[in-house]
Amino acid sequence: NVDKSFRRGIELGTKIFLVKKANQSIILHANAAFSANKIQQTQASWIDYATYEVVDSNFTNVDIAYSPNQVGATGLEYTYLSPIRNGKSHLIKILYYHKWVGQQYLDNTQDKTRMINAYHFGELTTAYTFKWKQNRSITLRLQALNVLNNYYVNNGYTWGYFYGDRNLVQEVFVFPSAPRNFMGGISLNF
Repeated sequence: NVDKSFRRGIELGTKIFLVKKANQSIILHANAAFSANKIQQTQASWIDYATYEVVDSNFTNVDIAYSPNQVGATGLEYTYLSPIRNGKSHLIKILYYHKWVGQQYLDNTQDKTRMINAYHFGELTTAYTFKWKQNRSITLRLQALNVLNNYYVNNGYTWGYFYGDRNLVQEVFVFPSAPRNFMGGISLNF
């Protein structure tokens, strides 16, 4: 919805085997993305509720709303696969990821009063799979989200207007993330 904008960046990722054996592994995962997400020129229109006039503001080279310039994650994964006996095997996976999201703006004005601060959180996933035939298995999965029980905001919205002596009134509403929570699941493959 803007005439001139761009997104430029680089994403880096790696996977390093700390332990790699026939039936088990420990893997370190890491990735990061660095970007510039800019609107070269845009205009915001405000209503002055005292006079009902439209007041325009011009903005140049501002960050695109909801576009953090940095995101990253690190993770540690443990996998164990039992030897196959009588066509049956067991697979155990434990994965911890810690994710980081940089600051982002709620609108296209790049105003720090309408911004979501950088935040981080952890996720722990455990899975157990029992395979009894070539294409038949059951997987039990348990996931803990926001493991460290961090308080952070990950979404929101804003709107504004002028009133009286052209004082800008800016409404900002944010949605806090859920505290530590759990999710489970069962998958059947036939």
